[in-house]
Amino acid sequence: MVHGSFITFFQFHKYFGLPSFNLLIQFIYKIHHLIPSPFHLMLMFHVLLSLNHITSKITL
Repeated sequence: MVHGSFITFFQFHKYFGLPSFNLLIQFIYKIHHLIPSPFHLMLMFHVLLSLNHITSKITL
């Protein structure tokens, strides 16, 4: 289920094509392989969603 959210966010990134999000996703992907913990991945996913919320407010 966590992986589903991760894939969805990756598709979301590809749709918007933001380089900064690409770097963040690559970072999370590496962390995910080093620390395969669902809780850790969910925490990073939450951080990305928060950053996305902030970014959308700035662009609007």
